[in-house]
Amino acid sequence: MGYDLSKGAPAPMPEERIFKGYVATVTLYADRAEIKRKLIGKVSGARDCVIPFKAVVKVRSKAPTRLVNGYVQLATGQDGGQLRIATAHAQEAIANTRTP
Repeated sequence: MGYDLSKGAPAPMPEERIFKGYVATVTLYADRAEIKRKLIGKVSGARDCVIPFKAVVKVRSKAPTRLVNGYVQLATGQDGGQLRIATAHAQEAIANTRTP
């Protein structure tokens, strides 16, 4: 299917991309990531979720090697625990940014 590139036409939406891992399948859309956990991923208490990209404040990743699985983390302002660094503002801690 071709794109309508005429003036005033809405921007074309990219096709969805699917990434399959050992514990989950992630489908990326233009505005969100949908994570569907496999049974082994649900054993640890993780659930399926949808993460809008506008809520993401930091992306962390680690490339896989022959010895270790890789990962991608999409951190939002609601994430807690090990993503936080000592600061009074959670958004700054997660995103490592400072606002004036």
